[in-house]
Amino acid sequence: MDQHQVLEEARRSLDANCRRLADLITSAPDLSLLAMGLEWNLQQVTAHMITGTNWAAEFIKGNAHGIPTLDPAVVGPLLDQMIADFPESDPAKLGRLLLDAEDALLEALSAQPGDRPMLHAGVPFTVAQFACTMLGDQTIHGYEMAAAIGRPWPIETRDVLLILEAHLPLFGAMLHAERTAGLNAAIGIELRGARDVTVRFTDGAYSVVEGTADDVDATMSADPVAFLMVESGRLSRYEAIALGLLTVGGSRPDLALGFFDLIVYP
Repeated sequence: MDQHQVLEEARRSLDANCRRLADLITSAPDLSLLAMGLEWNLQQVTAHMITGTNWAAEFIKGNAHGIPTLDPAVVGPLLDQMIADFPESDPAKLGRLLLDAEDALLEALSAQPGDRPMLHAGVPFTVAQFACTMLGDQTIHGYEMAAAIGRPWPIETRDVLLILEAHLPLFGAMLHAERTAGLNAAIGIELRGARDVTVRFTDGAYSVVEGTADDVDATMSADPVAFLMVESGRLSRYEAIALGLLTVGGSRPDLALGFFDLIVYP
């Protein structure tokens, strides 16, 4: 797909997923429960989604500053501050506020060409890829909230492929400084049934290109949904391997197995 198609697909998925999120929040029995794997409760995660979506709409329109880094030490306090004074706790009102914020984002995105260049956390991006990052936030936070209250949260492969359209280049802003310092290596990654890419570290600098290069040191084959869940820390790589959702190979399979240790997820 070209970037215009990616944006249209992302907009459709954002709309559908936001409605699922709003239904989940509205029907949640207790918003004081902690979201799975987070220090935030469901009300706080929802506040984060609302404030973050409103910020994204303004950022797309050029009315808000971007995020300069994805360093958790910087981003964490910033996100905490964004929700610190968010008073609303009524589930129905939170659901409505989330839908309103999503409408504003979709409207902002509708006025933009998908291939418009921009910077996100210092990484050269397109508007389409930025939309895909927002879809990633929705998908992962929806999973965390649904798990907290024992509800299903199906994740569609087509949505994950859109999310990885953004995450694969964005890993360049998530590097573990010590583990990638001076690293020279290439890993061929097969996202099963979808696409192959090569991620390369050149003296510690990260890049990603389509296709599998001839000189890769290691290979990884992964179910796309499993890849997303492992990279975001929601699934153990060893569980994914045991389930047949992830395999590694090449002359340095340890490099592929340790790939996710090179990334610091915010």
